[in-house]
Amino acid sequence: CGFLETIIYNAELNVANETINKLPLFGYLPVNMSLRSHASNFTLLIFYLFLGGFIFKALEWQHEVDMRQTLVDAYSNLTTTASQDGCIDLKDVKNLVTLTLTAQRYGIREWGDLTMKSQWNYFGSLFFSLVVVSTVGYGNMSPSTIWGRRVCVVYAFFGIPIFLNAVAQFSAEAKQAIARLQDKLAGKKPHRRALAAAIMFTLGTFVAFFPNFLFMYSENWSFEEAAYFTFITLTTVGFGDYVAGAQTFYFSTYRFFLILWMLLGLMYVALIIMYVQSIMQYVLRKIALERSTTKVMQVKS
Repeated sequence: CGFLETIIYNAELNVANETINKLPLFGYLPVNMSLRSHASNFTLLIFYLFLGGFIFKALEWQHEVDMRQTLVDAYSNLTTTASQDGCIDLKDVKNLVTLTLTAQRYGIREWGDLTMKSQWNYFGSLFFSLVVVSTVGYGNMSPSTIWGRRVCVVYAFFGIPIFLNAVAQFSAEAKQAIARLQDKLAGKKPHRRALAAAIMFTLGTFVAFFPNFLFMYSENWSFEEAAYFTFITLTTVGFGDYVAGAQTFYFSTYRFFLILWMLLGLMYVALIIMYVQSIMQYVLRKIALERSTTKVMQVKS
């Protein structure tokens, strides 16, 4: 009986080894959805993001414009009064600090400059929508109106599951495509593993390395700062100490690039997570099978 059990366990271990050797990248996960379903999920996400852009612009744009004008007027009155009196007391200093901090929230970088574009223009609102549903949450932009906050709660409640589902399904489909490519181009185990590593490295280069140079140029950051921002963003940590595109004078095309980059980057991270999970599951299963086989051999002896 022990001999038969040993054969069974060894057979299972061989099956596990053959399975991991045949895995194109990190294994086939069960995907019971058609390509059309994957496309529908991603289309729903895109539609939801564009809808969020329209909604948040409608709710926040005019309020931001009014607040910026109010803040600039208050600053002008404060400085005019101080210049007429010939001195500034502590109360005026506190008011000035409060005004400055509030103005930063509304995108005012220089007092008296109202020509800068609104943070809540369409692309800014679209970017905010992605930050919400992806749970990155930089914190540099937040709704200021009552209805803006209410809608944000509802939008996040439905948007986060939509985003997670779309990213997971799209990443699974990308994984299957890579698997087919690996089956076609690499038949032997060493070649398969080399191709898997090459694919992941290439994707990582385009998603997490090359964009750093664009951030260095456009944001005037060092490479270390750009890489830090990339990591904090794609892992959805989102501290908010570094935010690309926060300067409102940047072109809309730059913010649109940021949106595409975040989508692709988060999908790449999902692939990495799938890879790590599959490897961990395989290693744990192999250890369990080896321990079971050892126990059977000990009983037999």
